[in-house]
Amino acid sequence: MTTRLTTLILSATAAIALLLVASPPAGAKASDAVDACGAIDRGDLTATVPLEVQSNIFMTVTTSHGPFPVRCGNGVTAGAVHIEVKHRVPNWGDALSCIKKVIDRAPGQPNRNGKTNYELAVAPGNVFTVVRGDIGIITAYPSGGDLENKWRQCSVS
Repeated sequence: MTTRLTTLILSATAAIALLLVASPPAGAKASDAVDACGAIDRGDLTATVPLEVQSNIFMTVTTSHGPFPVRCGNGVTAGAVHIEVKHRVPNWGDALSCIKKVIDRAPGQPNRNGKTNYELAVAPGNVFTVVRGDIGIITAYPSGGDLENKWRQCSVS
């Protein structure tokens, strides 16, 4: 019994140590959409997304206005891969929380392309924009620099 307990304690300690070592640095960005959509990050704020998965739903954000899909997209101007790569999503928990918050709190404004824009100032110097179209969320992004921290700030505001 003591041997099993010791083994269990050692295993748990090793697992915790591994999690601590494997934690991403504060400036890390997500690669969930790139990975899930089979995309290739080009390193120039764009990615190549296979044509056959571009319309696949990566995640859905549920708002007070209904659920809206976030599709894989084209990796250049629209979709989850674009949002992740160009707008430096640190993690999708923060991103979905922020997108939901912006849609729930900001009045939607039609734009000239037939889409709906939502803009919300979550803090001084931190204005978030979400663009929604017929296919779901097109893009979402904070203003200015230090994007990773702005996503986090929006998520907890």
